[in-house]
Amino acid sequence: MAHRTLYFDDNATLFIKPEEGDSYEAYKMSDGERALLYFAGRVSLAPTNSRIIVDEPEGYLHESIVNKLWDRLEEYRSDCIFIYESPLKS
Repeated sequence: MAHRTLYFDDNATLFIKPEEGDSYEAYKMSDGERALLYFAGRVSLAPTNSRIIVDEPEGYLHESIVNKLWDRLEEYRSDCIFIYESPLKS
């Protein structure tokens, strides 16, 4: 998955700029992009020393980034305890 940069224009509209290609407004984000932004925001804003319960950590995310995302978030919020709930695969 390519890196993306978030920025606001002069009218306070949120845009996403991929490494390659044109920028697009946030309302055009994919479900996976929205989920990633939501997860990162919620974890970042959690109170110090929280227990963060994550129901289906793979929700809407491509399998190639799920572990990378949660590893990074756990590293960033090492003060918190992460508890994951995910359905078993048969």
